[in-house]
Amino acid sequence: MIGEIKKIKRNIVKTMVVRTRCSVQDLPTVIGESYGKVMAVMNQNGAIPAGAPYVAYFNQDMNDLKVEIGIPTASYMPDTEDVVMSEIPAGEYISVLYTGPYSGIGGAYEKMMAYMAENQVEMKGAAYESYLNDPEDTPDDQLMTEILLGI
Repeated sequence: MIGEIKKIKRNIVKTMVVRTRCSVQDLPTVIGESYGKVMAVMNQNGAIPAGAPYVAYFNQDMNDLKVEIGIPTASYMPDTEDVVMSEIPAGEYISVLYTGPYSGIGGAYEKMMAYMAENQVEMKGAAYESYLNDPEDTPDDQLMTEILLGI
């Protein structure tokens, strides 16, 4: 199910992330490993998540995705070899809540692009997917993903 598409303003969100490149086929494994690395650094520093885990997509090359996999935090932590401080920038975004299996998320992007064309706005920056519930204990048809496209 694709929720209402809307234009929103967001404040900056500080995050701890792993930056990497991978194919879309390897993405589920890379995401799981990266969240493990981020949580280990957060736990080591006594930090707790300050929002939903996310993936930022910086390109559309399905064979070589440039991604940032992270978790919001209110705490400053020193960078490690694999995990660094980052941010989701403040600004305007097109936002939608998609509910359903990750394999069907493309339809939400299609509707967002149509909305942007109708409203004469262009995407700038990354696409962000925030995962609002855990796929390990949530049925596929109930998975909730907030999608943000910077404009």
